[in-house]
Amino acid sequence: MFCNRTSGRAARAGLTNDGNTQNVDIAKDDHRIVGNGLGPAPTTAVEPTVTG
Repeated sequence: MFCNRTSGRAARAGLTNDGNTQNVDIAKDDHRIVGNGLGPAPTTAVEPTVTG
């Protein structure tokens, strides 16, 4: 689970799992918690990166 926080600008986080991608928009000066594992599927640690 990651808390994505923005400061001064909006951002978009792209999450991919098992070939499925979901984009999460994060408003300026806001935060979103993403990457919660649900169900019996195995979880994987990921390394977030920032571009732009």
